[in-house]
Amino acid sequence: MLELPETTTFARQITDRLAGRTVTAVFNATQPHKLTWFTGDPEEYPALLTGRKVVRADGHGAFLDIVFEGDGGSSGDREVHLALSDGVIPRLYASGAKVPDKYQLLVTFDDGGFLVCSVAMYGGIQAFPGVLDNPYYKGALAKTSPLTDAFDEVYFEGLFDATLRSKPSVSAKAFLATEQRIPGLGNGVLQDILFRAHINPRRKIASLSAAERHILFEATRDTLREMTERGGRDTERDIFGAPGGYRSILSKNTWTEPCPVCGAAIVKEPYLGGAVYGMQTDASLQQFLDQLDAQKVKAVVPFACVGLVKTPIKRIRQAAKAKGIKVLPEAPVIRLGFSHEAKPSAEKLREIAAYARSVTEGASTNG
Repeated sequence: MLELPETTTFARQITDRLAGRTVTAVFNATQPHKLTWFTGDPEEYPALLTGRKVVRADGHGAFLDIVFEGDGGSSGDREVHLALSDGVIPRLYASGAKVPDKYQLLVTFDDGGFLVCSVAMYGGIQAFPGVLDNPYYKGALAKTSPLTDAFDEVYFEGLFDATLRSKPSVSAKAFLATEQRIPGLGNGVLQDILFRAHINPRRKIASLSAAERHILFEATRDTLREMTERGGRDTERDIFGAPGGYRSILSKNTWTEPCPVCGAAIVKEPYLGGAVYGMQTDASLQQFLDQLDAQKVKAVVPFACVGLVKTPIKRIRQAAKAKGIKVLPEAPVIRLGFSHEAKPSAEKLREIAAYARSVTEGASTNG
């Protein structure tokens, strides 16, 4: 699905390959698709696009916008656009390549190359002069992109506070990936953002501390920029059909593997119209809690693997207190998922020990 890293990558690739090229023909769908949405009559697209030169391509949130010269040529004041939205699969082929049997739109160019647009589940293919009268498209144009310097912490806090005022019970996933508050941030890129921020997708944003809000901002900005710089996610393919260079941490490609942080099993669950991922540690955590021995353990430091553990961390506090074991405050930065099969590194153990010493004299942790 088209999200910000992919539309930005597509735009760069199309601009590099097609800028200055002229459209020689446009072919309509060989396989009509009920959930492909067009602006106006697609039968008029050949007349609208044929003979026009490509100026550039832009990535606007979840839209890939290919821009052509207007009626006045390079000096025209009404450029013509071909905007592809989330769900459209664009592929660019060189001269002589085999034309796919099924597509929703095909555009050929004067170098013999051609652009194929196909739709798997749903998507929008809109050719139009001027500006598309679509609230999502206009929103993507008007709102600040996370890939720009203007997307700073002040801007992010403004989005956060405005959401809290209007919807105080909204979850982390709903805040980031619904209502296009941040255009192009969808359920796909969301997973690694929240993984890096140590925040559960179901967690209410009203419960986030100032430090956690700062971490969420940095995770949002840095993850999207890294995904874009690496040519999109490896779960998606670029305009030439090659996988993106960013290796997703949590995705359809990795969820059957152990958590890369703690080694626990990853579970995939539906939430707000898409999948979310969490750590399945209930059984091993309960075993750990049952074995807590006040004679051997002086104190425990609660750690939740990236905030995604299904068992609430309060169970650790409750079990320890019930046995008279001191519970230290949860580390604000150090996050270590619990699993009997996964052993933390020596460096991580030293980090935990240093933290424990910093919050209580003489306290130590066992294991």
